Amino acid sequence: MSRARRENTVAIGERQVTIREPLVDELLGLLKQFREQDGQSQDVFGDHVLGELSFREIEMFTTLSATELGLFTLSELAEIGKACREFNPLFFAWKDQLVRAIRSQPSSAASSPAPSI
Repeated sequence: MSRARRENTVAIGERQVTIREPLVDELLGLLKQFREQDGQSQDVFGDHVLGELSFREIEMFTTLSATELGLFTLSELAEIGKACREFNPLFFAWKDQLVRAIRSQPSSAASSPAPSI
């Protein structure tokens, strides 16, 4: 069954960018990927472009492809990130909670799976 997602279009420079609400399956896939990497990804550019928002997340939250993302400046990506955060507060509250839970674990527990939320 297909249904329309909640979306919002924002102007970033001269471009129009569509911000969307991700599907639960996409969020679970992102969590699975994070768990498989044990939170220690080696893909610096894919995972840590804006500190709190990765290229993968920007792709998930927008209709932009990886190629299209390469046409933006870092300041424009920061604007896109801010729009994604404002449009998807539930996801970011969940993500912040997950990150705090992982960081509060003792370093000896780093090899154990991330807590279930």
